[in-house]
Amino acid sequence: MTPHPPDSRPNPPLSVVPPHADNAVPPPLPPPLTPQAIRQPKPWSNWLAAFLVLTFYPLLIGMISYLSKTEGAGPMLMPELLPLVITLSVELMFFGVIFLVAWVLTRPTAHQLFFRRDRPWKTLLLSLGWSVGLRFGLGILVAMALAVVAVFQGGWPEDLSGWSADINAVVDSEQLANNPLYLIVNMTFVSFVVAGFREELWRAGMLACLMMMFPRLRGSLLGRIGMVLFVAAIFGLGHLPQGVGGVCLTAMLGAGLGAIMVWRWSIWEAVLAHGFFNAASFGLLYVIARYPETFKALSEQMGK
Repeated sequence: MTPHPPDSRPNPPLSVVPPHADNAVPPPLPPPLTPQAIRQPKPWSNWLAAFLVLTFYPLLIGMISYLSKTEGAGPMLMPELLPLVITLSVELMFFGVIFLVAWVLTRPTAHQLFFRRDRPWKTLLLSLGWSVGLRFGLGILVAMALAVVAVFQGGWPEDLSGWSADINAVVDSEQLANNPLYLIVNMTFVSFVVAGFREELWRAGMLACLMMMFPRLRGSLLGRIGMVLFVAAIFGLGHLPQGVGGVCLTAMLGAGLGAIMVWRWSIWEAVLAHGFFNAASFGLLYVIARYPETFKALSEQMGK
């Protein structure tokens, strides 16, 4: 065998691109676009429009309910179950339209609406604690207000009806005591969906609009407190049919729920705390309506 002759061809060039060319090193690839980078922030006017739309909702509902309230009219939560469920479903759909309009105007992120992932059991336990704390807090505030009135009037007010919500305008106590299904619907669907989820989603939208319109206030403690109180006042005005006492109590409740939402940055804790609070209220009304004599005797014993 004869050896192959050496390859006389010249070695191939190391690079087909001349070393002096400008594009010898390819430019780096741009970083991947994040949803925050793709979604452009909406103008201030869009957030203002959404805020006005959401503000319009509770004020309209409260005013219509107040003006349509007549002597001898039944409660808002009517005793007939089928009409009650139909009416509440229509209200939920109406709110859905209002909230959709506000969402289209602003396209808020889940974070801006306080949606936060956490362990379900932790959220559940914290919400139970918040609901108990809210009830004690409201009781303390009412007691302090009564004490101030007693100091200026020289004695405790004899008529305390103005210091509480008009329960008869909200729910049928007789049906609560005698119709278990009516009680269950109010302690579940009404408490956690109609009140808890709907009203706290509305509150999240309102707070998101304020925080985007006034970023400097969002960064300060007093600013966040002011936003929570302002939204709570509008929330209270949406409960005009419950009387002045109902407006004040719901406004204070709204302030507590708004504080939970902002400082915990969790809509779910506010939703569940609201639901547990309302469910416990319906349960207490059931006990009072079911055993009026026992409750009256207990109240007299506590007053001695």
